[in-house]
Amino acid sequence: MALLRANSEAIGKLAATLQPIAESVVFMRPIVDGYVVTKTKLAVLATIGFGIVLVVGWILEAGAKWLIGWILKAKFGGSLTARSEFKGGPGLAAQIGAATAGQRRSP
Repeated sequence: MALLRANSEAIGKLAATLQPIAESVVFMRPIVDGYVVTKTKLAVLATIGFGIVLVVGWILEAGAKWLIGWILKAKFGGSLTARSEFKGGPGLAAQIGAATAGQRRSP
């Protein structure tokens, strides 16, 4: 019987010691819940942001390809796939040979 009273008193002391901690947990619970929601919102915003960066990257890539193609077309004329080498005209080796004809090579 004495052991039961000793255990009951120890439990009572422990409960009294834990009471301030329990009150602080009750006070902090809304703050902790707010962080949990914030993490979820942060994950959603990160996903949306990644999607936006992906789409902007695709647009920039397409724009860069168009700009490079436009510059090459303006500089060299025509499109790169419509050059004479691809349509059965003289190949690159023949063009180089014609351009260097008559030049001497040094030994």
